[in-house]
Amino acid sequence: MSTRSQESPFSTDGRIFVHFPQWTEDAPISVAEVTRDGQIKPYPDDEWNSWRNDKKNQISAGDHFVCVQSVVTDSHGGLWVLDQAAPATASIVPGGPKLVKIDLQTNKAARVIHFDETVAPEGSYLNDVRFSPDGQYAYLTDSGAKGALLVLNLQTCMARRERPPEHEAGKGCGDRTDAQALRRPDGRGVEFAADRLALSADGRTLTGRTLYRIATNAL
Repeated sequence: MSTRSQESPFSTDGRIFVHFPQWTEDAPISVAEVTRDGQIKPYPDDEWNSWRNDKKNQISAGDHFVCVQSVVTDSHGGLWVLDQAAPATASIVPGGPKLVKIDLQTNKAARVIHFDETVAPEGSYLNDVRFSPDGQYAYLTDSGAKGALLVLNLQTCMARRERPPEHEAGKGCGDRTDAQALRRPDGRGVEFAADRLALSADGRTLTGRTLYRIATNAL
């Protein structure tokens, strides 16, 4: 078994995956594979990518991508898709927050771990995810108003929220684009709490924007 922690949208055999969050308007594809000729192909299929805002009362959010924030491959042949299910960073679509594992050999969804309101409460925005090399744990950030670090046991599917001060949105945590402060349509600033996340190759330490060398066995 590999002990390398893989934290990218690239598979070990060179496949490339991308995602398109529903931030401003409906994106025609939520998760895609970039083909060798540069095309964008819905992944794992069209059905998983068929959710739209104007069909939210007709399509189940539990088995469709709603607003994907992260796609990450692991070292065990899986692509994990983190769906925080809050289009336009607004209200969470009921039943939508989830972590989906797609088997890269079969190109089929192999696991769907749903998050209830205790893990993804209203106002949360699940942002990033990393996996322990042994495949037992996942670490997620919540960059919403209820910023937190989440520890998910992949065997039991039980998750715990930790909310240290370092994960609260605050001064200097806003984003910029083209050297200008990012603003909402009404002029309000945009601040994100827990966001950047990295796991050491041996899986022993977790780091973030202002959070350094936390031992994972303490989590």
